[in-house]
Amino acid sequence: TPPADPKRQHEQPNQYTYTFAGWDKEVVSCAGNAVYTATYQESYIPYEVTFQNWNGEIIASGIYHWGDVIPVPEAPQRNADKIYTYTFAGWEPAVVPCAGTAVYKAAFIPEYINYTVRFQYEDGTVMEEKTYHYGEQIVCPPDPEAPESLGNRYAFSGWDQEINRKNPCRGDTVYTAIFQLKYTPGDVTGDGKINSLDGLMLMRHLNGWTLDIPSEDAMDVNADGKVNSLDGLLLMRYLNGWDVTLG
Repeated sequence: TPPADPKRQHEQPNQYTYTFAGWDKEVVSCAGNAVYTATYQESYIPYEVTFQNWNGEIIASGIYHWGDVIPVPEAPQRNADKIYTYTFAGWEPAVVPCAGTAVYKAAFIPEYINYTVRFQYEDGTVMEEKTYHYGEQIVCPPDPEAPESLGNRYAFSGWDQEINRKNPCRGDTVYTAIFQLKYTPGDVTGDGKINSLDGLMLMRHLNGWTLDIPSEDAMDVNADGKVNSLDGLLLMRYLNGWDVTLG
């Protein structure tokens, strides 16, 4: 009577499995001393080895046996985002001969992308230029003075595109300063027109009236730094059609 099917353990238990295949000869009725030796069918243990990109995407996958050398796929790429560029740094963990089921994941070294934020005058003259990374807070420079080419009648009115000081850097950006006239010589009322009302207001001022006007600088018609009768004369001539340059 044969015993129950025996099991076999290999010297490398992770390398093979063994299935009992029977005895080396047919078991018959006792006819004397006899030795029956168990035989086994040997099978490699399959192990799945997978290579993944940083986002879990499968790059390569295969079935290997214990001790097999694992072929490594070409280094994958990781596209830059708005913050970083990426350089392939190897596989995690390090690739070794097959020692069981394994997952290797691509590792990348991130490197900040530098963005240039420039504040400039309309002619391109740079007031300030700094390097930022995506998401960093942009620090605006102090409001600039008007350039000499515009004169003192102009004042800073803002930048050519909106700057929300609470919003961080979103990429390379150029901000151009915008300057507007603080006043127009002769436009005493500040309504954007030079007419007889401006002449009347100037004459009243010259005669000592107390007036509520937007800018006394507008009464300095000849821009000599003084408001006097000459300004009144020039403004009247201008209103009467004379070839007079104001300011």
